[in-house]
Amino acid sequence: MRSNFGAELYAGNGPGSYGFRYGVLIGLPAQDAQHRLYVQLGEVAYVKQRGELAKDYIHSHPKHFAALTLKRFYFFWASVPHPSEKHPYLDYVRQINYCLPSIAGLLGLALSLKRRVPAAGLFAWAFVLLPLTYYFVTVEARFRHPLEPLLVIFSVYLFQSATPRRSGLL
Repeated sequence: MRSNFGAELYAGNGPGSYGFRYGVLIGLPAQDAQHRLYVQLGEVAYVKQRGELAKDYIHSHPKHFAALTLKRFYFFWASVPHPSEKHPYLDYVRQINYCLPSIAGLLGLALSLKRRVPAAGLFAWAFVLLPLTYYFVTVEARFRHPLEPLLVIFSVYLFQSATPRRSGLL
């Protein structure tokens, strides 16, 4: 097993971070000085050191951490920013394409919980636990892929439940 959690936590929440690990190379071995430190300490010690720095920074800047966490929560469900300078309207279309399944899927999940559909509670835990780490570290669109099939299933459930039932007459 290997873990880069400490380095990722620092990159997503350390000084100068804005909530995402990409674009901010603080704490990741991509910078020359950081790469030398990474080679000198080794992966395990480097990640541990970055984790300690992240914990210290988060502890001393709780408002910054809370703001970044809320931002990542929003981006996980609404749309990870992907600026398109040439065609800004494409960003709106992409955001709707990303956000609509979230809304419909979560409403379908809520409806299934209200109606006490078997196993709905189990699926609700997937919606709670899977993104939890990403809220605190970093978020990318690909991190939501495991939930996409469930979002579609619950969206279909929502829309299927909204259609009127026919009494056998066509």
